[in-house]
This record gives sequence, C-alpha cells and structure tokens, in this order.
Amino acid sequence: MSYIAPDDFIAIIDYAGIYGPESQYAPDDLLKLRDAGIQTVMTYLNWHTIETAPGVYDWSGVDAVVTGIREAGLKAIVWDYLFQIPYFLPESWYQRDRDGVALRKLGELDSQWDIPDFRAAALSYWNPDAWDYHLGFIERSCEHFDMPGVMCLNNAPANGEGLLQGTPGGYFYDNAALASFRAHVGDKTAIPGRAVPGTPTLDWLRATIIPAQLETQRIFVRYFGEYWTLLHHAFETIPATGNWLLDDLYDTLRAELAPAEHWGLCCTVFREGEMRGLWGPEYDVKRHGVKMLVAAEGPDGLNRNTDKAIAMGMRGMFCGPLAPYMGHTRMEEWMLQAIRDSLRKWEAST
Repeated sequence: MSYIAPDDFIAIIDYAGIYGPESQYAPDDLLKLRDAGIQTVMTYLNWHTIETAPGVYDWSGVDAVVTGIREAGLKAIVWDYLFQIPYFLPESWYQRDRDGVALRKLGELDSQWDIPDFRAAALSYWNPDAWDYHLGFIERSCEHFDMPGVMCLNNAPANGEGLLQGTPGGYFYDNAALASFRAHVGDKTAIPGRAVPGTPTLDWLRATIIPAQLETQRIFVRYFGEYWTLLHHAFETIPATGNWLLDDLYDTLRAELAPAEHWGLCCTVFREGEMRGLWGPEYDVKRHGVKMLVAAEGPDGLNRNTDKAIAMGMRGMFCGPLAPYMGHTRMEEWMLQAIRDSLRKWEAST
C-alpha cells in the first residue's frame, strides 16, 4: 500500500532540518494544517548534523521534529538530504575543485537564496569506500525511522549537478572518477568529454551511475516498499549529462524495482522558460511516472501550479513551508485558505 493515500494531495515541507528550529512548525500550526486537510509533513535530515564524528550519531534534532508531526496526527516523511555531508572523512573520498582542493566543507550561505552552496561538499560516486559509507548512512537512516507513520526518501537521482554531486563535469577533478573512466575505456591517458550519445563519457556514466543509484533506491524499497526520485526543473538543465543519462536511469529503475511504488517528484514552479533540458515536466510525467510537483513558493506558488499539475496528470504536490520561509513566524489564515482552495481543486479532479 502506498504511503501517500489517494486523497493525500498536498504534502507540506518543513525546512527545520536545513534552517534550524526557527523554521520548524509550532505544534498548533501543525494542528491547523491537519484541520485544513493536510495529512503529511516532510522534514529534512542532514547527514552532517546527524553524524557529528565518525560513527557518532545524534538523531535528537530530527527526532523532535518527527515526534511533533506524529503527535499532531500527521504522517512524517524524512528527506535524506545527502548534499550536506560530513567533512571529516578521508580527503581522497571527496571530489575536487579546479584547483585540486577537496570539496569537503560546507559553503557559506548563498546571498540570494540564503542556503548553503551544496557543491562545497561532494563525495565521489566512484570511490568505493566513499560510496559504501554513503550507503551505510542511508541504511542507518531507514532503520532508525522504520516505524509507523514515518517514511524516508532520498532526493537522488536528481539531474545535472545533483546527479554528479558536484560541479558540471566534476569528474574531471575527481581522481577516482578519472581512474574509473580510464579503466572503462582502456586508455590510461583518456579524459572524459561531453556526455552525449555515442561518446565514451556517456557510456561510462551509464555503466557506473545507474547501478549505484539502483543500489541506493533498493534500500528504500527494502524498508518502505516504495522509492522516490527527484527531477529538478527549476534550477538545472542537465549541463553535464544531457537528458539521455537521466532517461536511461529512470527506465532502469522502473524495470529493476517493479513492482515497488515509484513516487517521482518534479521540482519546478513553472516559471516562464524553465524546463528540463530538451524536454519538460509533462514528458517526465508520462515517461517516468512523476507523480508529485514541488511548488515551493508559498500560497501563490501552490495555487498557481495546481491547475497545471492537474492538467499534466500529476498525482499531487509538495508545498511550503508556508510560514517560516516567507518571513512569518506562524501560519496565517490566508495561508491555510490557500491550502483549502488547492485541495478542493484536487478533489474535484479525481
């Protein structure tokens, strides 16, 4: 049975895992969301705040958020947000920047979006020790939250920079990736190029990234019976990998993980001119089974995107957070009314 019920059209995002307690919904706000018709609230889990030293784990922060959600009679989704990784691991496990410096520390807050520069900490997909450690933390997270009313999901595979966990073409500066590519093509001097059809670079990415992502999603299927994936239309156009790797990746996941439920997320707010590379969100709904839209711009974004999402055949949407992210400390009636209005549209569409 799917974690998202047929009438569970809108899941609210709580950014407490990224921004701290000041971004967490108050207990009575959670009750207001429940009474407005919300059934599910999602919070973030950041690796670097959980594993504070090698093998030392502190779950107290995210546990408090999850407990509050459940006490309000809501379901909780814990988003295993593995961009923000620990920076105490061996230097050789990290990708490197153009100057050869390991990308192992979290960046400064971005001046525009006020969020960390995720490219500042990037484990190598191609270092087997780093990847095993990565999978081990995902397994530990799923085991920790294997309880009624809670489910974990992972934001990979994303596209573009997210898929490679680094800057576009970051494998040029990743020693493990470079060694992997050269072994794949049988040339000790080869350098990866653009990942387009018919090139050794795309063939190598298909041969390495797809199995790694399949292994990741199998953990979630084993614990929760379903898996979630992310297409990020709003900020990425797949500069490094084109659409071809992503399409092959989703096709492989669907074939290998059936009959597990797939809840694809399309992270876009339908700003003019935004689409995923050569194709757009509607293509991904039809080909890849994307079921939910992320409308992360508050009430206006929620209502503006509802009609388009319904027309595309999406199943529902993530939205929020509707109060702290917008500079409000509490849920306001007009925010709750936006939820009710959108829910009515979704109900009428079924």
